[in-house]
Amino acid sequence: MGTNTYAINAVKGNEFLVADKLREMGLHPWVPTMLCKKRIKEKTEIIWHDRPYIPKLLFCVVPAIYWDGVMDIKEIVGKPIELSRSDIGSSGGGFLMKPKPLGDQFVLDGNGAKIPIPMRYGLQSFRETVEAEYAAMCELRDSNEWVCGFRPGQALEILAGAFSGMTANFKEVVKSAAVGHPMLRVEMEVLGAKREVEVKPLSVAG
Repeated sequence: MGTNTYAINAVKGNEFLVADKLREMGLHPWVPTMLCKKRIKEKTEIIWHDRPYIPKLLFCVVPAIYWDGVMDIKEIVGKPIELSRSDIGSSGGGFLMKPKPLGDQFVLDGNGAKIPIPMRYGLQSFRETVEAEYAAMCELRDSNEWVCGFRPGQALEILAGAFSGMTANFKEVVKSAAVGHPMLRVEMEVLGAKREVEVKPLSVAG
């Protein structure tokens, strides 16, 4: 029995257009997407934009009744390929090669040299990975665009992280090259002593 889940090949640069046309038909496509940034020439402004994670590729559940309509979309190249349950599952065969073998996944050749065994992503685990990366980039973007409205000494509540639920006093904004966005230096009581720690700007409330 088929899964009705298809890998669809689109004309390069038309991945999101094809997805929009599928949505107009009432379907729910997924374009693996990364959030990227670029600096405008001769300006300090940074522009964030979505880009296909894998050019020309998207996925969609396509019930048989929609098939003819899907094939009428001129930006689709060739016939969509139906994925097996193994292709979709988070474990099993998979359909996408992982960039590096994991752990001790290898065999020995005739000379005793290690040959890595290719590992594969199923669609489910691939989607989880892509969406986690996208969420991390959204956090980076939002942190970079964050504008400090706190004053030195202001009491803050920490909403997330190791110190969630605790209070702290704001000291200053710290530009952190290590994490790629500003951090807040705050003073708080830890184990009976006042200590300075750095927290993410989106993890506190005034």
